Amino acid sequence: MKMTYQDDLKELESLSVKISDLVHKNDFKKIIELDLERKKIIYKISYSNHSSFKDRINDFINMNKELIENIEVKMKDLSSNHNKFTKRIKLYSLSK
Repeated sequence: MKMTYQDDLKELESLSVKISDLVHKNDFKKIIELDLERKKIIYKISYSNHSSFKDRINDFINMNKELIENIEVKMKDLSSNHNKFTKRIKLYSLSK
């Protein structure tokens, strides 16, 4: 069964929502896989002859960039917090 452009757009939206939910839950394991699926669909539509969807695709691309930036910030914050916690544990264990 051949997917239509509207099906592709719905799938893009669904993937974006799933990624957003995973970011909110700090569950980064599946995000890369879902993002790759999303990029494939974006590429497929971007290079098609149907220019009527280009604006929506650009919106998805911008949303994708924003989500990636948010993920990077969250991961950096989590890493920083983990490092601070590790240092505190080391200091605590040395003081005993």
